[in-house]
Amino acid sequence: KPFDNTAAATINVNSLTLVGKVGADVVTLTPTLVFSDAAVGAGKTVSLTGSSIGGADASNYTLSLAGAPTTTAAITTATLTITGTFTANGKTYDGATSATINTNSLTLSGVVGGDVVTLSPTLVFVDALGGAGKTVSLTGSTLGGADAAKYTLSLAGAPTTTASITAKTLTVGGSFTANNKAFDNTTAATINANSLTLVGKVGADVVTLTPTLVFSDAAVGAGKTVSLAGSSIAGAAAGNYTLSLAGAPTTTASITTATLTIMGTFTANGKTYDGTNTAVINTNSLTLSGVVGGDVVTLSPTLVFSDAVVGAGKTVSLTGSTLGGADAAKYTLSLAGAPTTTASITAKTLTVGGSFTAHDKPFDNTTAATINVNSLTLVGKVGADVVTLTPTLVFSDAAVGAGKTVSLTGSSIGGADASNYTLSLAGAPTTTASITTATLTITGTFTASNKTYDGATSAIINANSLTLSGVVGGDVVTLSPTLVFADALVAAGKTVSL
Repeated sequence: KPFDNTAAATINVNSLTLVGKVGADVVTLTPTLVFSDAAVGAGKTVSLTGSSIGGADASNYTLSLAGAPTTTAAITTATLTITGTFTANGKTYDGATSATINTNSLTLSGVVGGDVVTLSPTLVFVDALGGAGKTVSLTGSTLGGADAAKYTLSLAGAPTTTASITAKTLTVGGSFTANNKAFDNTTAATINANSLTLVGKVGADVVTLTPTLVFSDAAVGAGKTVSLAGSSIAGAAAGNYTLSLAGAPTTTASITTATLTIMGTFTANGKTYDGTNTAVINTNSLTLSGVVGGDVVTLSPTLVFSDAVVGAGKTVSLTGSTLGGADAAKYTLSLAGAPTTTASITAKTLTVGGSFTAHDKPFDNTTAATINVNSLTLVGKVGADVVTLTPTLVFSDAAVGAGKTVSLTGSSIGGADASNYTLSLAGAPTTTASITTATLTITGTFTASNKTYDGATSAIINANSLTLSGVVGGDVVTLSPTLVFADALVAAGKTVSL
């Protein structure tokens, strides 16, 4: 039987008989069983102490229990159950199911008489995970007190309560570096290298840090603070923790200007050579690619020819273009791949200043004239350009005459930079000079006829091959020869001249 603090025992089966009855007398045994004592124990002697007789003839007899049979049985511990209520303290996650009691009215039901038995409650959460309203039971509770050995504790039907396991706070240790980035109007940063750790993890819990990096602000700048704001935790045990970034490590990195490129097209005005490669925009659909959000950035286009010299279809680029606008400081302009166009640099017109004189000349049936002295200058040259005047002089016509106009018609320019210019002779200075008659000489031979003295020097031609040397082109000039003797005297072999 379970312990009940009495020696009373109950019969199970028996073949007991009364020895000494007479004849058919009716006498019956009423057995009473007692343990040798009331203590818990196995194989305890059970005797018939207290048994009695009954029946119609019982008064004729007395019962002696001397030598009566005995048996053995066990007095097992009595089972106690727990009644009443209790509350448990919430706790921060620690990886264990242990709980602590807060208040209770717990009692042990089944304690016999004045036995001293106490409850040593042990509280456990249903599991170790974080959560609210988690069941807390008395699993593991034990008995104490002077008489505890007589009892066994049953937790069947024992009261339970609820309490919360709150997330444990992890902090971040270690260090990290962040990548520099180009301005994008956000504070987002990216990690470069790190030795970050989560401080406060329990045992082998799998909790990982998912770092989120942010700059202190989105503006362009060097050595800007980068923090772990927005970082989170993950992993199988992450639900048991919260992340605190208080005191977390920081680093520094730079937000550099973002690079803008130029899209679209443009045209440029042609220009007259001026010794520079500057160009002027005509029309354009140019846009800036890469501007972030609503930033105000404008393009101030600067156009330059590929060089300053005269030419058609010359490349014009946006070299020297700059950014403007309220947000220009956040950006750098790249001209890589920028559109180009073509335009022409046309020759600049030079005019002639100063004065000159021309030589007179004999008629030669041309208008060509030669310069005598001059102070001619080229008007309109750019800077130190090397351009020289090669003057060509012409008479107004080829005829003989005095005070004829001589102009610079046909003059040209030369020099290293002459290709950048054209020469205009409009308004150029003129002068005057004379075309005198050309001198003809007589070549060839002739013979003269002898004559009888007549007191005169005249002679008569006989035969001749005389020609006029110096006649220009197809001019028609004939020689009318007049022959004279050296004198009118009679003589032989006298000189006859023209």
